[in-house]
Amino acid sequence: MLSSNIQKKISMTSDLSKLCYFEVEFQDKPTTALIHSTARFLLIKKGCGKFLINGVEYPVKPNTMIVILPWDITTITQVDEDFEFYKIVYNFSIINDSFRNICNISHKQINSIDNLYKHPIKLLDEKTYLNMEKSFIEIKDEVGNHSYQEEIAPKEFSDVFIISQLLIILIKFLRYEYIYSKEEHNLVNGQNDANQILKYMYSHLAEKLTLEKLATTFFTSKSSLSKYIEENVGFTFSELLSEMRFSKAIDLLMYSELSYNEIAKSVGYTDSSHFTKVFQASEGMTPGEFRSFYDVKKSDLKSSNIDLLDKVIKYQRDHFQDEDLTVGKIAKEFGLSTSDVNKLIYFQFEKSFYEYLDVLRVSKACELLKKTDLKIIDIGLKVGYNSTRTFQRAFNRITGVSPSKFRSTIKYQDSDGNLI
Repeated sequence: MLSSNIQKKISMTSDLSKLCYFEVEFQDKPTTALIHSTARFLLIKKGCGKFLINGVEYPVKPNTMIVILPWDITTITQVDEDFEFYKIVYNFSIINDSFRNICNISHKQINSIDNLYKHPIKLLDEKTYLNMEKSFIEIKDEVGNHSYQEEIAPKEFSDVFIISQLLIILIKFLRYEYIYSKEEHNLVNGQNDANQILKYMYSHLAEKLTLEKLATTFFTSKSSLSKYIEENVGFTFSELLSEMRFSKAIDLLMYSELSYNEIAKSVGYTDSSHFTKVFQASEGMTPGEFRSFYDVKKSDLKSSNIDLLDKVIKYQRDHFQDEDLTVGKIAKEFGLSTSDVNKLIYFQFEKSFYEYLDVLRVSKACELLKKTDLKIIDIGLKVGYNSTRTFQRAFNRITGVSPSKFRSTIKYQDSDGNLI
């Protein structure tokens, strides 16, 4: 089962008004499979092991660079030496459009997406690695190190500089000739097939996309495809399609001047009214209100603002059992942007709003599983989840076991240290 919550796209712990963010990551053990709704560059400084990218397993060591596109599926399958790497998460739509516009000037047809998908990982020689590292550091110096919420004063032409540096990184990667041979990687068909389905859906969102049409495209039955998607992605077809549409709509709201009706039609909603209804139900604000947050510059939140931090955290703790609690609702309550709320939560807990919300809900669920005889479905609803599937997925992700197994086999220690 893939751990994926595409809704978190709008709750990225970075400032969403920015084009990208930089951080340093460490990984000492294998991971579960992840679907990435945003693009990223990884530059491996230290460590050895293996990465599985869209069903292909690659050996990874120092000086390796990895390019991950939206809807790619990745897993760290093996860690022989602890990994340390630079990570840049960026807005793929803007960078890809900028790249294509430059290519159009010289009348060159370059399919960069296909190239990156076929060759997502390259082992750089020492000179190329140092040159690439320099570009990563220049991004860091411009946007700050998100790993510890570093604040950087705004600079003139910052957006232009960031786009230029991201394009330089992309072009350096595309120009570097070393790629892994077939002997150096292994193919795992399950993830590769799932990635093909995700990419097809994402590129056809504006159409009337149905399970039947998708099944026909991939030469399978509706029931088989439905089961395959749920087992490999963790969503039903309808849930996945809704999340993809919402995710792309967020990008267009933030980084385009398209009208609400144009956005609605480009991602598959019937019209702007349908889009607005879905958006408001999910986030507690209209698309217009959301867009207005990012049309003006926000004042930076200072880590010293403890009073505001306490109020936001208290509000979330007091209302986490509300099914309709969203980051947008808390943002409106305190007159903040959604990214400001996430900055406060991340500063305290190193988790996004939705990640911390899941922790609060699952923690309460653990207590109820041990202290009451309530049915699992009732516990899920009681702590704020709107379906058993959503509850069980979050519970398993955080605890590593299902609610039923937790209730029958695992001891729970309450705040007083008592085992239940």
